[in-house]
This record gives sequence, C-alpha cells and structure tokens, in this order.
Amino acid sequence: MKNLKILKEQFSKLQLQSDDEVISFATFDVERNRLFLASSSNFIYTLSLPSSNNAGAWDSITDNLIDLEPGDFITSMDYLMEKEALIIGTSYGLLLLYTADDNTTEIVGRLEGGVKCISPSPDGDLLGVITGFGQILMMTPDWDVLYEMALDDLPEDIDEYFFDDQIL
Repeated sequence: MKNLKILKEQFSKLQLQSDDEVISFATFDVERNRLFLASSSNFIYTLSLPSSNNAGAWDSITDNLIDLEPGDFITSMDYLMEKEALIIGTSYGLLLLYTADDNTTEIVGRLEGGVKCISPSPDGDLLGVITGFGQILMMTPDWDVLYEMALDDLPEDIDEYFFDDQIL
C-alpha cells in the first residue's frame, strides 16, 4: 500500500438529522462525481463533488429519507453504474434500487433472513449478496438468482476460485 497517494482532500460539514445519527455506508459514482452516504436513520446523503474549476466548495448536498418499515434499517449499499442507481439492502431483507436523480425507490427483491452485504462485480454483470441466513447469492442485473451457496460450503482453497489468474 505504499504506492497509494492522496490526490485531493475535500472537507465539508454535513448536517445530519439528529445528534445520535451516524454515517454507516458510503459509495461513489465515478461518472457523475457524486458521493453517497447512508446514515443510521435511513437517510441517503448525496454530495456532488466540486468540479476542477470550482475546487473550493461542494456543488450540492441533498438528503432523502428511505421509507422503511419501523425497525428496518439499511445494512448494505453500493452504486450500480449500469443502472445509475444505488442498490440498498435492509435488515428485513429488502433489496431496493434508489435513483437519486428523481428520488425514487423501487423494491427489486426480498430475501429471507435479511441482507448482510451487497457487492457488484467490477464489470456490473453480477451482484453478490450475503443473507442473514448465511447464503451467498449471485444475481444478474435483472435480479435473477444464478446460484446460491451456504457460507459454510466455501472450499478451503477459496483464493483459487476468486484469484485464479493471480496464483503464484
């Protein structure tokens, strides 16, 4: 990690909705230079990063409440470049597609046991989801489950499956 360098620092005071609210997740939209933050109160904050000619200030900061059932909360979030939207998982198992441009939220699935983690593949062709029941689901961008397996069933040489082109 010695080859990583900070290219730019940008500071902003983000006004949260309450004193006990904290930022839980963050993801970045590289194409539109936006940072998304999810809070413990189910708010999504969208920060438009400054352009190169306006390097001193954030362009805009907006907040939108994700309307969930009482007791449900955001457990995972990532940006899907192909859909230009956030994929959000909740403790009650909802998979939500949130589009910041028009502030719409669509339920695209519900998983028993809740959602623990969401991660799209680098090319956007697959979406990995870990459920609260310890299942790994691999899904297409159209939300079809290609396969699932229990976390307990992972082979011991898991690195060979994920990094087979980098085995020494």
